[in-house]
Amino acid sequence: MVNHIAAFIKKRHASQFNIRSIADLARQSTVKYAVLAGGSTEVTLRGSRLDVHVQIWAAMHREGNASRVRTIQEGIGRVVASTDERPWAFLSESLTLRYNAGQRCDVEVIVDPLSRHYLSLAVSLSSEYRDRLSLAILYMLEDDEMNFLRRKWWHQRPCRTSANAFSFHSTKRRALHLSSLILAVVLGLLL
Repeated sequence: MVNHIAAFIKKRHASQFNIRSIADLARQSTVKYAVLAGGSTEVTLRGSRLDVHVQIWAAMHREGNASRVRTIQEGIGRVVASTDERPWAFLSESLTLRYNAGQRCDVEVIVDPLSRHYLSLAVSLSSEYRDRLSLAILYMLEDDEMNFLRRKWWHQRPCRTSANAFSFHSTKRRALHLSSLILAVVLGLLL
Protein backbone atom coordinates (compact mmCIF):
# COMPACT_ATOMS: atom_id res chain seq x y z
CA MET A 1 0.00 0.00 0.00
CA VAL A 2 1.32 3.45 -0.87
CA ASN A 3 1.00 6.40 1.47
CA HIS A 4 1.77 10.02 0.52
CA ILE A 5 2.13 13.30 2.35
CA ALA A 6 -1.15 15.14 1.94
CA ALA A 7 -2.95 18.28 3.09
CA PHE A 8 -6.32 18.23 4.84
CA ILE A 9 -8.07 21.52 4.09
CA LYS A 10 -11.57 22.96 3.87
CA LYS A 11 -12.85 22.84 0.28
CA ARG A 12 -13.82 26.50 0.56
CA HIS A 13 -10.27 27.50 1.49
CA ALA A 14 -8.68 25.34 -1.22
CA SER A 15 -10.90 27.04 -3.78
CA GLN A 16 -10.61 30.55 -2.31
CA PHE A 17 -6.79 30.44 -2.22
CA ASN A 18 -6.41 28.31 -5.39
CA ILE A 19 -4.69 25.41 -3.64
CA ARG A 20 -4.73 22.30 -5.83
CA SER A 21 -1.36 20.84 -4.88
CA ILE A 22 1.15 20.76 -2.06
CA ALA A 23 3.27 23.15 -4.16
CA ASP A 24 0.36 25.64 -4.25
CA LEU A 25 0.14 25.41 -0.46
CA ALA A 26 3.89 26.04 -0.14
CA ARG A 27 3.82 29.08 -2.48
CA GLN A 28 1.22 31.04 -0.51
CA SER A 29 1.38 32.51 2.98
CA THR A 30 -2.27 33.02 3.95
CA VAL A 31 -3.21 29.42 4.76
CA LYS A 32 -1.13 28.28 7.72
CA TYR A 33 -0.45 24.58 8.26
CA ALA A 34 0.66 22.15 10.89
CA VAL A 35 1.99 18.60 11.22
CA LEU A 36 1.88 16.03 13.99
CA ALA A 37 4.79 16.81 16.32
CA GLY A 38 7.40 14.06 16.04
CA GLY A 39 5.40 12.26 13.32
CA SER A 40 6.72 10.80 10.09
CA THR A 41 5.45 13.77 8.05
CA GLU A 42 7.49 16.17 10.16
CA VAL A 43 10.57 13.94 9.85
CA THR A 44 10.10 13.67 6.07
CA LEU A 45 9.65 17.42 5.58
CA ARG A 46 12.59 18.27 7.85
CA GLY A 47 14.99 15.98 5.97
CA SER A 48 13.70 16.38 2.42
CA ARG A 49 15.66 18.13 -0.31
CA LEU A 50 12.65 18.64 -2.58
CA ASP A 51 12.09 22.38 -3.11
CA VAL A 52 8.42 22.15 -2.14
CA HIS A 53 9.22 20.36 1.11
CA VAL A 54 12.04 22.81 1.88
CA GLN A 55 9.57 25.71 1.43
CA ILE A 56 7.00 24.05 3.68
CA TRP A 57 9.58 23.28 6.35
CA ALA A 58 10.93 26.87 6.27
CA ALA A 59 7.40 28.27 6.73
CA MET A 60 6.73 25.84 9.58
CA HIS A 61 10.05 26.70 11.20
CA ARG A 62 9.08 30.41 11.15
CA GLU A 63 5.74 29.60 12.83
CA GLY A 64 7.44 27.60 15.60
CA ASN A 65 5.20 25.47 17.84
CA ALA A 66 2.05 26.82 16.14
CA SER A 67 2.93 24.58 13.18
CA ARG A 68 2.78 21.40 15.28
CA VAL A 69 -0.10 19.56 16.91
CA ARG A 70 -0.05 16.84 19.56
CA THR A 71 -2.64 14.56 17.95
CA ILE A 72 -4.16 13.93 14.54
CA GLN A 73 -7.56 14.86 16.00
CA GLU A 74 -6.15 18.22 17.07
CA GLY A 75 -4.88 18.86 13.53
CA ILE A 76 -8.20 17.91 11.98
CA GLY A 77 -10.04 19.97 14.58
CA ARG A 78 -7.89 22.99 13.79
CA VAL A 79 -8.82 22.71 10.09
CA VAL A 80 -12.52 22.26 10.86
CA ALA A 81 -12.47 25.28 13.20
CA SER A 82 -10.52 27.46 10.75
CA THR A 83 -12.19 30.55 9.34
CA ASP A 84 -11.81 32.60 6.17
CA GLU A 85 -9.76 35.07 8.20
CA ARG A 86 -7.54 32.33 9.66
CA PRO A 87 -7.50 29.35 7.27
CA TRP A 88 -5.59 26.21 8.25
CA ALA A 89 -4.41 23.01 6.61
CA PHE A 90 -3.11 19.88 8.31
CA LEU A 91 -0.28 17.90 6.70
CA SER A 92 -0.12 14.19 7.39
CA GLU A 93 -0.21 10.78 5.71
CA SER A 94 -2.75 10.53 2.89
CA LEU A 95 -4.41 7.35 4.16
CA THR A 96 -5.20 8.87 7.54
CA LEU A 97 -6.46 12.09 6.00
CA ARG A 98 -8.56 10.36 3.34
CA TYR A 99 -10.27 8.33 6.03
CA ASN A 100 -11.08 11.47 8.02
CA ALA A 101 -12.15 13.41 4.92
CA GLY A 102 -14.59 10.61 4.18
CA GLN A 103 -16.42 11.57 7.35
CA ARG A 104 -17.04 15.17 6.26
CA CYS A 105 -18.33 16.94 3.18
CA ASP A 106 -16.62 20.30 3.68
CA VAL A 107 -12.99 19.17 3.48
CA GLU A 108 -10.70 17.69 0.88
CA VAL A 109 -7.34 15.94 0.77
CA ILE A 110 -4.64 17.24 -1.54
CA VAL A 111 -1.97 14.60 -2.14
CA ASP A 112 1.72 15.20 -2.82
CA PRO A 113 2.63 12.63 -5.50
CA LEU A 114 6.36 13.16 -4.89
CA SER A 115 6.42 11.76 -1.36
CA ARG A 116 5.65 8.07 -1.26
CA HIS A 117 5.79 5.83 1.78
CA TYR A 118 5.14 2.15 1.27
CA LEU A 119 3.22 0.32 3.98
CA SER A 120 3.77 -3.39 4.49
CA LEU A 121 2.92 -6.21 6.82
CA ALA A 122 6.18 -7.56 8.24
CA VAL A 123 6.58 -11.16 9.34
CA SER A 124 9.72 -13.08 10.13
CA LEU A 125 11.03 -15.10 7.17
CA SER A 126 10.97 -18.20 9.34
CA SER A 127 7.42 -17.61 10.57
CA GLU A 128 5.02 -20.47 10.01
CA TYR A 129 2.36 -17.89 9.12
CA ARG A 130 4.35 -16.11 6.38
CA ASP A 131 3.08 -18.17 3.45
CA ARG A 132 -0.49 -18.29 4.75
CA LEU A 133 -0.59 -14.50 5.23
CA SER A 134 0.96 -13.90 1.80
CA LEU A 135 -1.54 -16.19 0.11
CA ALA A 136 -4.48 -14.72 2.00
CA ILE A 137 -3.47 -11.17 1.08
CA LEU A 138 -2.95 -12.15 -2.56
CA TYR A 139 -6.35 -13.86 -2.59
CA MET A 140 -7.98 -10.76 -1.07
CA LEU A 141 -6.28 -8.57 -3.71
CA GLU A 142 -7.28 -10.81 -6.62
CA ASP A 143 -10.82 -11.26 -5.33
CA ASP A 144 -11.15 -7.45 -4.95
CA GLU A 145 -11.81 -7.90 -1.23
CA MET A 146 -9.10 -5.33 -0.36
CA ASN A 147 -10.79 -2.70 -2.55
CA PHE A 148 -14.14 -3.54 -0.99
CA LEU A 149 -12.71 -3.03 2.52
CA ARG A 150 -10.93 0.16 1.48
CA ARG A 151 -14.15 1.59 -0.01
CA LYS A 152 -16.14 0.49 3.04
CA TRP A 153 -13.84 2.18 5.54
CA TRP A 154 -12.16 5.05 3.71
CA HIS A 155 -14.45 6.40 1.02
CA GLN A 156 -16.87 9.27 1.25
CA ARG A 157 -19.74 8.88 3.64
CA PRO A 158 -23.05 10.55 2.80
CA CYS A 159 -22.85 14.27 3.56
CA ARG A 160 -24.45 15.47 6.73
CA THR A 161 -26.69 18.51 6.76
CA SER A 162 -24.82 20.10 9.63
CA ALA A 163 -21.09 20.68 9.92
CA ASN A 164 -21.51 20.03 13.64
CA ALA A 165 -22.63 16.46 13.00
CA PHE A 166 -19.00 15.34 12.86
CA SER A 167 -17.83 13.62 15.99
CA PHE A 168 -14.35 12.46 16.86
CA HIS A 169 -16.00 9.81 19.00
CA SER A 170 -17.67 8.28 15.93
CA THR A 171 -14.30 8.40 14.13
CA LYS A 172 -12.67 6.57 17.04
CA ARG A 173 -15.50 4.04 17.00
CA ARG A 174 -15.00 3.42 13.25
CA ALA A 175 -11.24 3.09 13.76
CA LEU A 176 -11.89 0.59 16.56
CA HIS A 177 -14.21 -1.39 14.24
CA LEU A 178 -11.53 -1.35 11.52
CA SER A 179 -8.88 -2.53 13.99
CA SER A 180 -11.22 -5.30 15.11
CA LEU A 181 -11.81 -6.33 11.49
CA ILE A 182 -8.08 -6.48 10.76
CA LEU A 183 -7.47 -8.43 13.96
CA ALA A 184 -10.26 -10.87 13.04
CA VAL A 185 -8.78 -11.40 9.55
CA VAL A 186 -5.29 -12.01 10.94
CA LEU A 187 -6.54 -14.34 13.68
CA GLY A 188 -8.68 -16.20 11.16
CA LEU A 189 -5.66 -16.72 8.97
CA LEU A 190 -3.54 -17.93 11.86
CA LEU A 191 -6.03 -20.53 13.08
